[in-house]
Amino acid sequence: MNLTKIDKTLNEVVITADVAPMQMRGDTLEFNAAAFKLDTNAVAEDLLRALPGVTVWADGIITVNGKKINELLVMGKSFFGGDNKIALQNIPKTLSRKYRCTRIRMMRTR
Repeated sequence: MNLTKIDKTLNEVVITADVAPMQMRGDTLEFNAAAFKLDTNAVAEDLLRALPGVTVWADGIITVNGKKINELLVMGKSFFGGDNKIALQNIPKTLSRKYRCTRIRMMRTR
């Protein structure tokens, strides 16, 4: 058996993948905003309404899997004096690539 060496240039290969819409990291549920196709003028409220398990009520209350979200933070800070309704209707969806829902446990010290 005699093998001969042949050089051959391959065509371009393009690899594409879908963005995972959400994942759990410990006690944090993380939503990837890029996985949800919305209008270019959409605001944070529109994005949250598209997320599975998230409900935005008319009065601005947000629930995730039936549990109320007490505080909405943007980059670790409260917006619009803690009024979720005003914040959700004024923050553009492009402000953040990921939205996180974290359960914060308060610990008491004696």
